[in-house]
Amino acid sequence: MKVIFTEQQKKHYPHSFFSSGAPLPNPEVPERADRLLAAAVASGLMPEVPEDFGLEYISKVHTDRYLIYLKNIHRRWSRIEGGSSEVVPGIHPDRRDGGYPASAVGQAGWHHCDTASPVSADTWDSVLWSAHTAAHAANKVLFGERACYALSRPPGHHATREVASGFCYLNNAAIAAEVLRRKYDRVAILDVDVHHGNGTQEVFYERDDVLTVSIHADPVRFYPFFWGYAEEKGSGDGAGFNLNLPLPRGTADDDYLRTLDTAIDAIARFSSTAMVVALGLDAYEGDPLRGLAITTPGFARIGRRIGEIGLPTVLVQEGGYLSDELGDNAVYVGPYPGPGPKVRVSSPGGREPVWAPDGSALHYLAPDGTVVSVTIDYDGELRAGASRARTAAPTFVSPSLEETSYDVMPDGSLVVVRDDRTTQPEIRFVANWLEELKRLAPPED
Repeated sequence: MKVIFTEQQKKHYPHSFFSSGAPLPNPEVPERADRLLAAAVASGLMPEVPEDFGLEYISKVHTDRYLIYLKNIHRRWSRIEGGSSEVVPGIHPDRRDGGYPASAVGQAGWHHCDTASPVSADTWDSVLWSAHTAAHAANKVLFGERACYALSRPPGHHATREVASGFCYLNNAAIAAEVLRRKYDRVAILDVDVHHGNGTQEVFYERDDVLTVSIHADPVRFYPFFWGYAEEKGSGDGAGFNLNLPLPRGTADDDYLRTLDTAIDAIARFSSTAMVVALGLDAYEGDPLRGLAITTPGFARIGRRIGEIGLPTVLVQEGGYLSDELGDNAVYVGPYPGPGPKVRVSSPGGREPVWAPDGSALHYLAPDGTVVSVTIDYDGELRAGASRARTAAPTFVSPSLEETSYDVMPDGSLVVVRDDRTTQPEIRFVANWLEELKRLAPPED
């Protein structure tokens, strides 16, 4: 699977945002992208730089005046005597059915829902390439890839057709869905970010060709506060095609997975032919914005369930803020199994275990010639069984230390961690286990 990303997306680096009236360091920083990209590449995903699509797909989601605003507002704002270095609105309309102002101050209020989407000199360029990343990934799926990961940064699911909010400026998930609609007649968007995707909901609220499903912390006491309630089901042609599944604060793995099953049932009833996953990782129990309590193994279970849907899929990065586990959580969620659980296997007879080609099992050759298989259940369980069919065993006779652990990657590659409990563990990345097998196998007679 490919991961789409360009360094252009890192230029946007706002100094702060306002929360509860106080300026705070902005958690949506370029380091997020660095960690996510490093984890994706380490897990076997192939990086690719997006193509420049101009406004071809962006204009299907956002209005012309909003795009003109985003492109030009910082230059205009910088001419305001005594103005802030970044565009942060100080006034907002209570509704948007009034007159459209000409001033930079008035337009900033019109086009921002909150004070958490500041605009700097580099914002336009970064958000443009973030959108190109989503469009490029969707085009990869459109032309035959089963799945593709758009590492879009800044995120996008809070952005409506012409309003920025919540660190979001252009709605990348909606843009990916519009690309998929060129081929697929019924596209589902599954949003697993801890915050409701109010922007995505607004874009498709009156349409019946795109199903929007969001699992998120209950907005009654959590951002975005005003949207994301269960009674919001769509309107007009879109009536019944928006599903919100709010959860109590602190919801953990098991209850979340039961709710995910409800979302998957809705996607099946919609007869979806392709899917966009708005991949928020901020439902993690250790995320700085704490709303839910999903563990890293919980993300593996979520990824497995999503993979079982079996649709052509674009994963579009949304939230997920700095924690030590950010990269791990990302590679565990995907349309195909990410790294399997770390399996600690003692290898009797000095025979090194090897992976089955599909990553579903480990095999080793016991001293009596029996092929012992350890089958991997991606919910974290291990099942052991034995087979006497010697021909089923690869001839892999590299000597093993006392214990070896393995992580299988989406492309069939694996990470080997050897630990003899007397020295620091040796960690080795094996790009292709079949080649490793050939290298370590004994010569044929």
